[in-house]
Amino acid sequence: DSRGNTWFGSESGIAVMPVADTTVKFYEIDHRYKNVKAMIEDYRGNLWLSTSQGIAKFQNAIFLPDLPVFKMYHSHDGLQGNDFISRAVHKNKKGYLYFGGVNGYTWFHPDSIADNPLPPRVFITKILNYKNRQPIDKVPCCKDTIVLHPNQNYIILEFSSLSYIAPMHNQYRYRLTGFEKEWHKVSQGMPAVYTNLPPGTFTFEVYGCNNDGVWNTVPTRLVLIVRPPWWKTTIFYLGLIFFVTALVIGIFRLRVRNLRKLKSELEQLVAQRTAELLLANKQLEESQEEIIAQNNELEMHRHHLEQLVESRTMELQQALKKAEESDKLKSAFLANMSHEIRTPMNAILGFSTLIAEEMIPPDKRKEYVSIIQKNCDTLNVLINDILDLSMIESDQIKFIYTDVSIHQLMLELERQFQIAKPEKVEVAYITRSASDVHVFADYVRLKQILSNLLGNAIKFTEEGYVHFGYQVKGSQIEFFVKDTGIGIDMTQADKVFRPFGKINPSHSSNLYRGTGLGLSISKKLIELMGGAIWFESEVGKGTVFYFTLPFNTKKKKDNPVEPVISASNPDLSNCTLIIAEDEADNFYLISELLKNTGAKVYWAKDGEELLALIDSKGKPDIILMDIQMPRLDGIEAIKQIRSRGFTMPVIAITARAYRNEQIEIMKHSFDAYIAKPIQRKELMEQIIKLLGKK
Repeated sequence: DSRGNTWFGSESGIAVMPVADTTVKFYEIDHRYKNVKAMIEDYRGNLWLSTSQGIAKFQNAIFLPDLPVFKMYHSHDGLQGNDFISRAVHKNKKGYLYFGGVNGYTWFHPDSIADNPLPPRVFITKILNYKNRQPIDKVPCCKDTIVLHPNQNYIILEFSSLSYIAPMHNQYRYRLTGFEKEWHKVSQGMPAVYTNLPPGTFTFEVYGCNNDGVWNTVPTRLVLIVRPPWWKTTIFYLGLIFFVTALVIGIFRLRVRNLRKLKSELEQLVAQRTAELLLANKQLEESQEEIIAQNNELEMHRHHLEQLVESRTMELQQALKKAEESDKLKSAFLANMSHEIRTPMNAILGFSTLIAEEMIPPDKRKEYVSIIQKNCDTLNVLINDILDLSMIESDQIKFIYTDVSIHQLMLELERQFQIAKPEKVEVAYITRSASDVHVFADYVRLKQILSNLLGNAIKFTEEGYVHFGYQVKGSQIEFFVKDTGIGIDMTQADKVFRPFGKINPSHSSNLYRGTGLGLSISKKLIELMGGAIWFESEVGKGTVFYFTLPFNTKKKKDNPVEPVISASNPDLSNCTLIIAEDEADNFYLISELLKNTGAKVYWAKDGEELLALIDSKGKPDIILMDIQMPRLDGIEAIKQIRSRGFTMPVIAITARAYRNEQIEIMKHSFDAYIAKPIQRKELMEQIIKLLGKK
């Protein structure tokens, strides 16, 4: 070209290699107009291409190649035909361009070709009933509003523009405001079809553009009012209320009449029984002498029974003492749980009601959602504490020992609690060991114990610091959590590790929430793992908690590092998921969590429907399956899936929160496990992890 760039034409489009550069840039034309035959530059820097489907103009190709704009011309624009001959092109001294084709040649001057600048005016020509194709209104173009009856909520809208220069290239875009938000772009002759419109008022808007892509700026509008059916009208609802009220009154009156009848029958029965009792009393008086003789014999037995009762009294007193202690423990449990459950539930129910109001500002709505989430997390922690206490008391707790890096665990806890700490409190990991220490322990339980101690320290520290760390002492590893909080009165030290034991410090005016289970559970877990826990405290200066565990080590194994993929907003548009869940609300929750990922989601209400979906829709990319379902539960369903040779990832979703139950479930060929309530972050991480492995 005029700048020394080299252009190439092919069956797929065109490419350019700039001067003094070996990099080739490709421009793809519309798939209908590929197969470039010839090309030439005009004096304005435009590139003209002849193809097998007409002539294309690449506007400003020489001067603005990074902003490609193509415009096509066809036989109806005055060409000799649509098919041209390879390399048959010429430009004379006056700037005229000549292209040779199979039916002759086409010549023109680029300045003589002007675009159509007039935007077309659009008219709505017809509105038809979709079911019988009959007109609903004969002249919709002359009206601003059309009323539709309930049986006319399936409609077809036809429209046309007053642009007759190459009308086959006219285009339109339309939408029905109040029913949809996105615009639909269609070509000439394509109507708008809407089915099952709900009752309400909608506005149909349509824009038009001419053959050169000039759109009008003001749309044509038509207001559609869809009347509700008779069973959704106010009159029907009032009649229904009147009928139900009359029915309740009738039932009440019938009940009162039956009660009166029953009262009369009971009075007669009482009179009859009174007469019988008088007769029996007379017979008893006659047998009084016989009863006196029997009393003498009973007196002898009484003395023997007194001795027997005295020997049993001691046993009963001991049993009563244990029962009273159990009753006090139960009462304390009910009192604490009632308060701790009602407190977050009050916030959840209250702010859920506020969110339902339409006038709530977005920032307030976001704040309310954050409060609801925080209280849901509180309930989740409370339930886990109750489950842990139950397992410990029933001796069902099990530990899973693995190689744990103490340094990495401490760093993770430091990051976690620095986010949740108050502004005036410093949270820092202070190590007392020269290098990283590995211990063979239960990672989850060790993290639970440290989290309980750190959470308590932050809760009772309004200003200052919370430091934590560890050091190895011989055959034991000692952990510590130190704070500058309100401190503990050592006269109440016996309450600290007692279940439901809560200390209300008299030197602080704040009210501290809690179940009184955290330290009790932590102490029992530490003792079950062969350790001990104690603390040192001074009122007004702070507290230090210590606990030890056996320093059991095991040879460290290098674990493969899996790629980390962001789970905040993953793109799953090419993925197919099946959710096997019998509860509609749970399915709706999971589908809403996956809504913005673009994944194609199917619902199976039990295991049999899941197998039928796999047969009809094909193998999905991943399955989310509830364990407890009717007809065919999750365990039996995955057995049949694996027996058919399917290896797609399957995630178990269940309300069973015990770790031993999780281990038992994972034995049945599941790839992952998620406990209810479902957290979006955990769900996305599991899906991305499994899809990444796949």
